[in-house]
Amino acid sequence: MSNKLLHIIIDNREHKLKDLFDQKKDIIQYESKQLDIANIVVIEDF
Repeated sequence: MSNKLLHIIIDNREHKLKDLFDQKKDIIQYESKQLDIANIVVIEDF
């Protein structure tokens, strides 16, 4: 079974979350942006 790559956009102030995602680079890809409405945006590609 192959793992899907998860792409997440997180608020650039979420330093602890970015540290956690850095440990899971093989399955979680993220970008950091200044967000006003939501802290986390998750995108799933098929």
